[in-house]
Amino acid sequence: MNQNAIALIVAALMSLGLVGVVTVSTREPVPAHLRDPSPGFGWSWNFNFEQAMAPGDRVEPQTAKPPEPPAKAPDAGPVNVAIGKAVSFGKVVVIYRGKADGGLFLVDTIIPALDPDYPYSHRIDIAEARKGFSLAGQRFVLRDIGRNNLKLERLGP
Repeated sequence: MNQNAIALIVAALMSLGLVGVVTVSTREPVPAHLRDPSPGFGWSWNFNFEQAMAPGDRVEPQTAKPPEPPAKAPDAGPVNVAIGKAVSFGKVVVIYRGKADGGLFLVDTIIPALDPDYPYSHRIDIAEARKGFSLAGQRFVLRDIGRNNLKLERLGP
């Protein structure tokens, strides 16, 4: 073989990393106390559990108040819905979230029979809502709207 062929073979082996593997595997073994126990994972075998569980470092769990039950709306007449407060209209709970840009207002509805913890968000046009709209199978009409409250009247299912 000539020198060009040998150089070509060595270059190909180096590009594949085979030469590096041979040189690494022929080194002397590394003592255990110098080796990294977790190369590439970012954690260590010598984690100090006692220090991590010290009473001064722990945060006590906060006691959360249970959510207020929704106020029950009367069967007839307009109902005032304050911003962020839940009002129950039969089988649907309505929460007013405020006005949005472009003549819209935001309302969340909760269907307790389906999922009492999940609110469905709606963006409703104010002009259309004055004519009537539907939320979760209930018909409503918008009587008045302000920054902090909404006056709705339920027309029926």
